[in-house]
Amino acid sequence: MPGHPAQSRLLFAKPQTSPSPNGVCAAQTGAMTLARRTLVDLNYAASFHCVARCVRRAWLCGFDDYLRKSFEHRKAWVERRILEIGEIFACGIYAYAVMSNHYHLVVQAVPPRPAQSRV
Repeated sequence: MPGHPAQSRLLFAKPQTSPSPNGVCAAQTGAMTLARRTLVDLNYAASFHCVARCVRRAWLCGFDDYLRKSFEHRKAWVERRILEIGEIFACGIYAYAVMSNHYHLVVQAVPPRPAQSRV
């Protein structure tokens, strides 16, 4: 059981009741989580806020007081990689923030373009 009241409310919140673009919602399936393929319909453009964090007191970048080491060189590498991945995959990178032990991305999934017929 989480110790922080805000965490408790988040963990035990009711499932989503509004349908996603493909008409599926968590309340209909009875599941708390759904596979990404049922949540994300690639035929529609959609924006997502993604967060990834380090575990076990690891540092992504910045100065780690515990290890007395600087990992600041990683920040530029992570930023370059985010922009590179945005060009490779069908998504637009709208914003990103690289913090000491996590990063945030705001991306938009771009639907595939229909094949154009040659007349």
